[in-house]
Amino acid sequence: MADKSGSATASDLVFRHVDACEEEGAGERSGRRYVAACPAVGHNHAEPGDIFDIDRVDAEDLDEGEDDTEAEPHSPDLDTRPILVVEGEGAAREMYRIVRQLSALREVIEPAWIPNLANRQRIEASLSPAQQRRVVMCWRQVGAKTRSDQGREQETVFPSARTITFARITMELLWPLTGVDPRRVPEPPVYKQSRYSYADQVAVQLTGLDLPDDEMFEFYMEQSTQAMPDLSLWYETVVAGWREREIGADIGMVDDLLDELPRRRLFHSPGAPTGWPLITLLHRLIESLDDLSDQQRDRCLAQLATLGRGYMGQMAHQWPIHPLVADAYDLQWYNPDMLYRVAFNTWSFRRYILNYIRWAPWST
Repeated sequence: MADKSGSATASDLVFRHVDACEEEGAGERSGRRYVAACPAVGHNHAEPGDIFDIDRVDAEDLDEGEDDTEAEPHSPDLDTRPILVVEGEGAAREMYRIVRQLSALREVIEPAWIPNLANRQRIEASLSPAQQRRVVMCWRQVGAKTRSDQGREQETVFPSARTITFARITMELLWPLTGVDPRRVPEPPVYKQSRYSYADQVAVQLTGLDLPDDEMFEFYMEQSTQAMPDLSLWYETVVAGWREREIGADIGMVDDLLDELPRRRLFHSPGAPTGWPLITLLHRLIESLDDLSDQQRDRCLAQLATLGRGYMGQMAHQWPIHPLVADAYDLQWYNPDMLYRVAFNTWSFRRYILNYIRWAPWST
């Protein structure tokens, strides 16, 4: 229950993050992350014990800023609440999923989602004309890769709505050996995108070598050390790209990411942020909502903080970090023996590299 000040207490909204395989009655292990809400978050949006299915977005889709899921249809417009639209794929869609769990927000504002650069047909599939007239705020993710899309990002989708832009957040910095691998093709039904989400330009060159594990890994380390770019120059290049992406955005995260990088894990892979960047960015966006009273905003932020405790972000797959990169950027949270999640598997850096070279299948 909320206290008399209107702020959420620990019992007002409690979220725990579990894997489907760990939750009783959650059904088959699907490679998706589930969020169980208890007790109810109010207004019939959830009941105690409800399971919220957060669809896995492949890491490749996140990095490319794409999402193959359709815009979500809305119920008939019997509502009078103003609508907040979150526009964007990847991290933006994950933030929409988080926002719709905040009962304090949904008491006064209805969250909705559309993809970046959505055409009119996609918008109308998600929002009826009456609902579009209720849109008062749009949080738009910007940072498209092509000039034509950058120009389209400036177009007004909802003319009467206040638009707050935020830069797309990615972390190419920690994976400088990303490359191209012709083996990365869909293998349905198990590997809908690819068996491995990212390509290692050194490992792919060792394909077909018949060596024992120790020799293979030692050879990979020798070759990857030689192939590693100047990591100081790489740092400058990547950060310059981040800053260029933030030009014109209302909210940016570059300085925050750089400050926190040595102290905490910020990304599971180049396009999959952990909880901290997402919760931090959402905190700033919620602060920008003019349609909330101070008390309502405080309740929303309190619920967001509660939800954020233990939240791991988009972590269906984690891409291992090369020891040379960890050393160059003084990653204090890094451990050479740390394990990485690949669906329901946990592998060391060594095991991941050996499996990748051999294109080994993995359990879903």
